[in-house]
Amino acid sequence: PCPSTDPNIFNSLLNLFSCFIEKYRDGKAIEKNELEILYTSIIPIFLYCLIWSIGITTNDVGRKKISEYLLPIEKEIIKNNYENIFSEERSEELSNLFIPISESQGSNANVYDFLFDMKEGKWVNFATYLQNPTIDSKANYTEIIIPTVDSIRYTHIIKNLLLNNRHLIVTG
Repeated sequence: PCPSTDPNIFNSLLNLFSCFIEKYRDGKAIEKNELEILYTSIIPIFLYCLIWSIGITTNDVGRKKISEYLLPIEKEIIKNNYENIFSEERSEELSNLFIPISESQGSNANVYDFLFDMKEGKWVNFATYLQNPTIDSKANYTEIIIPTVDSIRYTHIIKNLLLNNRHLIVTG
């Protein structure tokens, strides 16, 4: 686990969360379909922010515990809050709100493997953003950067924070 202070962790949660709702703060009217997207996304967004603020201060063992703790709670909260607004023909939209961890992904799969894509209205595995890099045959070894799931995770979070004018310190 990483030493941290509760107020700073909570502030990290709020900063990350505010990045998702920043476009709604300008006071302009929100169209009905956009309002529904926001309403149905708010719990998955909060869970994503919880995972990547409070949940990030742990190690691999702690990540597994947090994942095991959050998944049943997430399912209950989403069902209780959204089941009544999604009709049978929209059941796929409801299922997209659940973090899609399955046994086929192996025992190491956890909530840290996914991000919530508000535009798509579903959780997406960070690994889907991995691409085979094109490496110039004349490039020096020190100039080569191979993307990993971790680098994609952190790039996504850092980009989101910076594009929304949030201050951050990255160590490591």
